[in-house]
Amino acid sequence: MRELRLINNFDMKQNEPLVSVKARDIVSDDICQFSDDEIQKISTLPYLIAADDSGDISIENLASLLHLEPGRLELGCQIVLNKNFTDVTNDLKLERIASELVTKSKPLSEIVYGHGYRCRSYFYQIFKQKFNCDPKDYIRKFQSDTAI
Repeated sequence: MRELRLINNFDMKQNEPLVSVKARDIVSDDICQFSDDEIQKISTLPYLIAADDSGDISIENLASLLHLEPGRLELGCQIVLNKNFTDVTNDLKLERIASELVTKSKPLSEIVYGHGYRCRSYFYQIFKQKFNCDPKDYIRKFQSDTAI
């Protein structure tokens, strides 16, 4: 069985972003429909998104960059990364936004718009789903945790 290099929870801060996983551990039947080259391309997707998430990231643009069809990239995300493309993109953007909220003195709207979110209500919704609080509470919580 071939070895794959996959993103481990998209945590690139730990200097251990890649883990070795046997293909049969993912979804043995589904993974076999992808070549080793396609799997490698798909597993680099979080790095590509994290490298520049300042604009509107589209599956079409990234699929073109990786020389894959958009539908193939979406399916690959679900099988290889265990999340759909939108969830992969949002998770990475939200992690970076959360970091910026506590380390930079920019206004929230500037940070949010700078990462490609144009609808603040949608941003608040997905932020709350991920962190179980709104951005202002997140900042307060972080500040109170560091003050101790």
